[in-house]
Amino acid sequence: MWTTKNIGQQKMPFLLSTFFSFLIVATRSAAQVTPPLIVFGDSTVDTGNNNYINTTKDFQANFPPFGKDYFDKPTGRFSNGRVFVDLICEYAGRPHVSPYLEPGADHSKGVNFASGGSGVLDETNQGMAISLKMQLQNFVNFGDGLIEKWGTELAKKYFSDAIYVVSLANNDYMGGYFAEQELQQKYTPQEFLALVVSDVVKACEFLRSKGARKMVVAGVGPLGCIPAVRALHPAQECFEQGTQMAIAHNMALEMALKDWTSHHPEITVLIADFLTYMTERQDNPTAFGLSNGAGACCGNTAPCGRNNPTTGAEYSLCANAHEYVYWDAFHSTEIIAQGWAKEIWDGPNASRFISPMNLRTLFELSSAHDDEEVAELETYAGGSTKTIEKFDHTVL
Repeated sequence: MWTTKNIGQQKMPFLLSTFFSFLIVATRSAAQVTPPLIVFGDSTVDTGNNNYINTTKDFQANFPPFGKDYFDKPTGRFSNGRVFVDLICEYAGRPHVSPYLEPGADHSKGVNFASGGSGVLDETNQGMAISLKMQLQNFVNFGDGLIEKWGTELAKKYFSDAIYVVSLANNDYMGGYFAEQELQQKYTPQEFLALVVSDVVKACEFLRSKGARKMVVAGVGPLGCIPAVRALHPAQECFEQGTQMAIAHNMALEMALKDWTSHHPEITVLIADFLTYMTERQDNPTAFGLSNGAGACCGNTAPCGRNNPTTGAEYSLCANAHEYVYWDAFHSTEIIAQGWAKEIWDGPNASRFISPMNLRTLFELSSAHDDEEVAELETYAGGSTKTIEKFDHTVL
């Protein structure tokens, strides 16, 4: 004879089974859209590594008013708030990725090796920033530590599931080629561009050899039109050679990456176009709800957050950075980063700014960790008793 008590007893195992099945599916679903994010680059994606290196204030953003419009304090990001990789993390429903050099940071969801001022070439701002080669060496060191902590298999899965972001080369041109007479005498613009693009592809190949299977590679921005460059030219005009170099770099980079991936069908590479997005907004700011596309919100007569070292003049600060394309003489505002990140994530115009697919699709391509792996990743533990297999330490 069935009673209410019997019904409850009969249903409980079924309900529990259903509940735990749901949790497993939910966990797997979450893991599928939140693979680790591993970032290399310059100030476009640096989230604070330069806070921890011996450099000058020109290469740091760990003082006011940086960060004021989102974090309410400086974090080391070269922005009034977030940079675009922060926004990608948010759209993916995951925490921001911490700098590699941040003491005690949790890197179970990803790691950021980027450094403001860095270039593709070792010589770019040498000694002032973490070069791409050194970022890759830090990646190797991180890999060794992860294998020791988690064990070979789990660490390998972390690196193969991860999405890699590579965003740099701006400094090689504006802080390198166009600023150094010696480089201009040694290389034609075409030769120097080929050197930079070749080294970007070499870095991607190095990452592929370490397990990378999904990458996002960003081209350079409007090199000839940043406020720092406009200030050097009559009537605040853009530097045409810089503009043409940016266009040529992005075209050459896309061609080189397509050729490289044609030999590696296991690799998916997205090419992100920041130049077009920025150019449209700086040339016609009012069409996008902005008021100023040429000047910097912070700085102008002095570096942002500091007095002019020559004249002693104080820096200026606009009332509303959200109306500006540029935050300071070199970097875009958070509103620009937010808009571009949304477009390349899953925006209606994504195909204009990223190809061959949007970022959301790339994230969803990442295979899910199984339940045991998810638990280990969440706790950033395990592996101390497993076989350790060191990374190959040959960098580029």
